[in-house]
Amino acid sequence: MPDNPRVIQTIRNLDGALTDAARRKDATAFASYFAESAVQMPPNARPLKGRPAIRDAMAGLLDLGADLRFETLDVRVAEARDMAVSRGKYHLAMDTPDGPVKDEGSYLEVWQKIADNWKITLDIYHSDLPMG
Repeated sequence: MPDNPRVIQTIRNLDGALTDAARRKDATAFASYFAESAVQMPPNARPLKGRPAIRDAMAGLLDLGADLRFETLDVRVAEARDMAVSRGKYHLAMDTPDGPVKDEGSYLEVWQKIADNWKITLDIYHSDLPMG
C-alpha cells in the first residue's frame, strides 16, 4: 500500500472524531463513522453486523460511563486510494458496581471510501492485558 499523506491524515482525523464522539457519550455520532453494512468484531462476543447494532452496543458501553479513546499508530492506504487500514491502541476506563475497570488494547479498522466519505467497513479489537 503506497503512502498517501492526505488520506493518512484524513483517517487519523476520523479516528480522533471517534474519540470525540465517545467522550461526548454520543453513540449515534460514533456509529456514523461506520458503513451501514459494517461488521465489528469485539473480543469474547459475536460479531456486530450493521451500523444499528454497533450504535446500540456503543450506547450500552457509554451509558455505563465508559471513558474511551483511540490512538492511531499506523495508517496504510491502498494504491487505488479507496481503502485504508488503521491500526492503533484503545484505552478504556469506567467505574462499575464491581469496581473500576481499565483496559487497553489494539484495534484494526478497514476504511472504505463510500460516496466520497470514508467509513469503517470492518473493525476488530482485543485487549492487550492478560486475562484474569
